[in-house]
Amino acid sequence: MKYNQKGFILPLVLLIALLLIIGSGLYFHVKNTGSFSLLPLSNKVATTSPAGIIFTATPASGSSPLQVTLSASIDSTIYGKGPFVINFGDGPTNHASVGLTGNIGNTIYTTEPETYTYTSAGIYTASISKGGCAPDLSLGSPKSSLQQGFCDLGPAIATATITVTNSTSTKPLSYEGCLANGGKDYYPRDYTTLKICLLNNTEYSQNCTSNNEYFIISEDPSNEGGGSNILIKKKTTANQNISCDYIVNHGDFEITGEFADYVLALENNFLILDEGTGPDPRGLVVYNLDTRTKIYQDSYSKPFDVKNNTLYYWAVTTTPVTTQNCPDSQKWEQEGLGSAIDAYVSLDLTTLTKTDLGQYRCSPRQ
Repeated sequence: MKYNQKGFILPLVLLIALLLIIGSGLYFHVKNTGSFSLLPLSNKVATTSPAGIIFTATPASGSSPLQVTLSASIDSTIYGKGPFVINFGDGPTNHASVGLTGNIGNTIYTTEPETYTYTSAGIYTASISKGGCAPDLSLGSPKSSLQQGFCDLGPAIATATITVTNSTSTKPLSYEGCLANGGKDYYPRDYTTLKICLLNNTEYSQNCTSNNEYFIISEDPSNEGGGSNILIKKKTTANQNISCDYIVNHGDFEITGEFADYVLALENNFLILDEGTGPDPRGLVVYNLDTRTKIYQDSYSKPFDVKNNTLYYWAVTTTPVTTQNCPDSQKWEQEGLGSAIDAYVSLDLTTLTKTDLGQYRCSPRQ
């Protein structure tokens, strides 16, 4: 029987090729930096030269709110030149369409960087896939869409893991938080003002106070100038319960934090504010809440008191400083400080009459 050499060699070559393909696992290599998935190469033949995609999330971890920039380097011979869709991984419709922008060598292109903010703690898997998004002009952006049905997403090509933790910023305790941590309800004044909780020799003020007519809510603003936004609500009854949340409703009176204003006291229909960020003397401001107008301004130094519609405070005078009326003035001058004479005065809120009460003191000034 004659041996057919050609008939033997061809099946042998096919068998060897099949074993090589199985051994390769039909996978392509996505460059792995610790956060990228190795994904099957569908409808592609594995090559000896690595070809694929690098998908990055920068930063890949941090506390909320975390702003992350997602981008990719893509071999256009495998995936074409787009468009591509980045899915942020925190909702089925949170994705954006991106195109290729720059050639960084041969057939490798980079995608447009897409920045996204993760506002809640969690572990998110962002991905990139072939596809595109139709413009959603209602969102003001022709390239992104956050509404289901606008984006056509193919299977994920690569993924990146983003880890978001709760914010590590430590905010000062509130009045309620101070009480919850064992603080003492400390209310040393006889007039109506923000309540104070004392914990570890630190005072924490409540952000609201009230009398029979008005409810005052003080809120620290986000600006760097200090002070508070102040919301005034007129009560319909003396015992009306109003939430301490800063929510402006129709008919409310609001004093915004254009200056560094803080609530000093509420006396009937008069709201007394402290204005300033430095040491005494500071600004003294009075509002008539019935007319919603600013009715008085002056400079004052503590201590301060109010009762029966009358303010009591130390006011700046123009009296010259001498060694007789201010024995410590020379010592303060050597320390780089100035000095001034204060007079203890009263202010009738109903008539705005200011009266010198005949008491004086010398105080240092910065």
